[in-house]
Amino acid sequence: MTKWTEDEVEFLKENASTMSSNDIADELGRTQSSVKHYARRHDISLEKPHSVYSDKISKSKRKYDFDEDFFSRNNSAAYYWAGALEADGCVRERGPNSHTIDMRISKKDRSWLEQFREALQAGHPIRKDRDFVSFKVHSNRMFEDLEDLGIVPRKTYKNITPDIPDQYVYDYIRGIFDGDGTICKKASKKWDAYKVGLVNSEAVCKWIDKKLDFSCSLYPDNQSVAWRLETADRENIKKFAVLIYDGAEYYMKRKHQRFIDYGMMGV
Repeated sequence: MTKWTEDEVEFLKENASTMSSNDIADELGRTQSSVKHYARRHDISLEKPHSVYSDKISKSKRKYDFDEDFFSRNNSAAYYWAGALEADGCVRERGPNSHTIDMRISKKDRSWLEQFREALQAGHPIRKDRDFVSFKVHSNRMFEDLEDLGIVPRKTYKNITPDIPDQYVYDYIRGIFDGDGTICKKASKKWDAYKVGLVNSEAVCKWIDKKLDFSCSLYPDNQSVAWRLETADRENIKKFAVLIYDGAEYYMKRKHQRFIDYGMMGV
């Protein structure tokens, strides 16, 4: 990412309290995410009087505490869980100051949802609904941070290309894979066939395809508006495992173990 100039920093400081982060980004020729991340790293407030007031009201009504600034940080955990929400979560805007971040998954992966709750240092309960478990928080700040990453209401239909720093690309892809990806094995009399794939919007699938160092099959998913990205090449599957798991702190243990069981990576 290009280093900020003194003139850009000065412009940000002078206009942070009166201009939106989107307008500042347009003036500087940067992304909105870059503006917000730089401002927060250097304690430059982008909040306006009205938003400060609404945040105070929102916090006063909360029953549970959590790390509301989790997605404003540049680290692997934030981008991994953002990827997971891109795949298996949703954000809702019920009003100007009413925003919800929600993740609902199969009950067999409850331990993964518990990892997410622990990462947010949240006291919120995980609720069970038949064969699913869900976890949600309410936060205007977190909604805005996720919006910067392209995670918006009805995100599949918006078809937004992610804007992720290079060093966190594979954390983000791992999150998407853990949320909406699969690795499977089909045995036959002659050989065992394997396949790795994931489902998301056309823009996200094409973005992932460009970030991998091998080519994948890419086509519309017949069951929805989403697209499917996959490979059945054994060597490509091994490469994929190395890319997403090397140095990883957070991951879904069930899928990680399947790569090991299929001989696609070491223990």
